[in-house]
Amino acid sequence: MKLNIRVAAILFLFASLSGCVSTVVEVDPSKPIQFVDLPMFDEQVQGALRARPEQIKIELLDKVKPSQIPDRLRSWITTAQKAGGSVNVALAEGEIQPRGIPLLSLIPSIFGSLLSTDAVRPPAADLRGYDVKIQLKSDNSGDRLIERVVFQRVGP
Repeated sequence: MKLNIRVAAILFLFASLSGCVSTVVEVDPSKPIQFVDLPMFDEQVQGALRARPEQIKIELLDKVKPSQIPDRLRSWITTAQKAGGSVNVALAEGEIQPRGIPLLSLIPSIFGSLLSTDAVRPPAADLRGYDVKIQLKSDNSGDRLIERVVFQRVGP
């Protein structure tokens, strides 16, 4: 009976400790990461950043307006900016650049959302040397949506 209690206690200890160890997620940085507002997204981005690739593409599965960037993604973008990177907004390749104000009117809403509080705190050291490009596209109704976010390495 005493042996079973000891075995159970040891198993409980190992199970408890295994929950404290962070998992290392292996990610192929040449493939886009699909944004899902779950902790596994953070693990995938961190896994991709370990290899310090030239770029990490994050594809958005849902229709997201630039003024409605999810907190989890906004946190990564904000951290890259705070680590010295720049944040740029661009239309999809082949899309006609609007004249005058329309694209510029998106910039305050994007940067305003970047300045709000972060729900998730990515490690700034991992994002040092990366710029962010927010790639927009127009849908059938003419709304501008985020197609992808690209973390582009610019430093060592």
